[in-house]
Amino acid sequence: MRRRKVMEVKSIKIKDAYEKYLLAKKAEGLSSKTLDTYILHIDHFMENFGNYFSTAQLSEEMYNNEIIELQEDENKSDVTVTSYCRSIRAFFYWMQDKGYMDPCSLALPKFEKKIKEIYTDEEITILLKKPAKGCSEVEYQTWVFINFVMATGLRLSSVLDLRVSDYLSKDAVIYVQHTKQKIGQKIQINKELCSIINRYIEQFDLTNENYLFCIATGERMANRTMQDNVATYNRARNVQKTSIHLMRHTFAVNYYTKTKDIYALKTIMGHSQLSTTEHYLQSLGLTIQVSDAYNPQSLFVQQENAKKKRRGKI
Repeated sequence: MRRRKVMEVKSIKIKDAYEKYLLAKKAEGLSSKTLDTYILHIDHFMENFGNYFSTAQLSEEMYNNEIIELQEDENKSDVTVTSYCRSIRAFFYWMQDKGYMDPCSLALPKFEKKIKEIYTDEEITILLKKPAKGCSEVEYQTWVFINFVMATGLRLSSVLDLRVSDYLSKDAVIYVQHTKQKIGQKIQINKELCSIINRYIEQFDLTNENYLFCIATGERMANRTMQDNVATYNRARNVQKTSIHLMRHTFAVNYYTKTKDIYALKTIMGHSQLSTTEHYLQSLGLTIQVSDAYNPQSLFVQQENAKKKRRGKI
């Protein structure tokens, strides 16, 4: 239950509150992509209620009616409906905090969570195999990109925002300047990936000012362009999975399975809270494991066995 200060409701038109809300979110420094998502979701609610009601008329019942309407849309999956509701609920809670409506607790709709799929080891091997000599520049660049994402787990936007100057070959380090959390990252990469990047930069004659994965004019590649390139690349190799974000999932699963270090994974994935990393791994079908570096039960057994050896058989 959310605790709120008791205050007199300052009723205004919902559309006016919406304008104030978006302005506040822009002032917080949210990315244009995140703002677009908020607008897409809340606009659905505004079309139903925004032009006809004041904030004082908002209620839990109105929020629940919005959920029902979203659920009746056959084109919206359970996950999509929940995403819409999360944005709308955030708007409601902001209005409550500002005293524009009476406080009420709002629940997200529940749905059966399915384990997210990842790339198999066989598929990874196929995708990471270097293209044959004489391949197109797009195919070669896409291969480098896939190697990069599979080895770092970075988001698509963060990778496409990288410039050549963000890569320090000598130290095998990538400085990620643009992240979802707006917190820069320093990532140590393996020597094999360094070799691939070095050769790629040389082949494409890139300079420090260029984007690492740029188009022919040297400008930043659009997200959709790289998504289409990866889809074409994967299908040409009979790999039906084409999601770039799935590569991030695959990295997370394989990294944690190998290291059991959830704290390091949290930093690499750019999560602000450890609980986010925990939920992320659970959604991928993994159970958080406690390291067996310290095993008190094993120590106890070893001590008991040592005692028996000293006493002899009983």
